Amino acid sequence: MKFLSDCEGECCVCVCGDCCLAGHGDNDFGEATIKQVVKRLDNGRYSYYKQYMIDWLHGKGYEYVENTEGKK
Repeated sequence: MKFLSDCEGECCVCVCGDCCLAGHGDNDFGEATIKQVVKRLDNGRYSYYKQYMIDWLHGKGYEYVENTEGKK
């Protein structure tokens, strides 16, 4: 039995990234939409993967511009 999930991609760019139910050995990975990833970046989710998400978006032809409104 394999412990932890066996997903083929990172949670930060997964469609299930906001409510994952993957169990031991499961691969529930499905690619997120550009809108989902931008929202995660804007909300500070997966902060350790920020550059990974920006690079992922760039690979999809989307240039991310950080939302600085309301931030100090």
